[in-house]
Amino acid sequence: MNENFLYSNPELYEKVYPDVNNQRIKMCLIKIQRYLGELPSCLADFGCGLGRESNAFSSLGVDVTAVDINRDMINFAKRNGSATFILEDVCTVKLNQKFEVILSLGNVLSCFTSNQKLNAFLDNVTSHLEDDGLLIINLWNGARFLGKDIKELAHEVTIDIEGSNTCGKSIFILDRKNQQIKRIRNWTVSNAEIAIDNFSYRLFFPEELRYILESKGFEVVSMEDNDELIEGDFSGLELTITSKLTKR
Repeated sequence: MNENFLYSNPELYEKVYPDVNNQRIKMCLIKIQRYLGELPSCLADFGCGLGRESNAFSSLGVDVTAVDINRDMINFAKRNGSATFILEDVCTVKLNQKFEVILSLGNVLSCFTSNQKLNAFLDNVTSHLEDDGLLIINLWNGARFLGKDIKELAHEVTIDIEGSNTCGKSIFILDRKNQQIKRIRNWTVSNAEIAIDNFSYRLFFPEELRYILESKGFEVVSMEDNDELIEGDFSGLELTITSKLTKR
């Protein structure tokens, strides 16, 4: 079972994974301007987490509906903005509305380690997206790890909270057969162990994702492996993919 201590501690999550200079929000704005030409009137965020992007777009006057399965994340997001937040599974939620843009950022897709969950998620996305609507996803890049030693991912993060050092030490295990990376992270506060994470992420390759999205009726209009959104060699850690749902 996937376990992530940070999901239950969103304040700590925000410190461990800051969005430096609002880079992800700026990326979404560039994509939307490039492929829609203007801000959408309505947008959904599937797997909204802290609600950063949801609340940012809401502050710009967009009607935003954000969904996440984690209650702690939803409660945190509600306290920090004006988007509509819904506690539901993104694979099964029914919003009774179609959107011009759907975001699914920060490795949401990588959490679906089974084909059944992946298909359920994408089918639900298509049912909520207008014809010619945009889907913007962001996730780990499987191509990054071709021929590489994943020891490069091992890291330690220390956050000082009210005088106590909260420390997370991570190691990663590569499961090539199942195209997954398993992260094991040990959390301590003032050297006392408080939690151990075990979390598996599915690794997708660029052309694999293109095939999957096209099979669901999408046209992939751009794919990048860098924050500058320029053509690269696909050795970057993350992929950002923008797709347009073709008319049905």
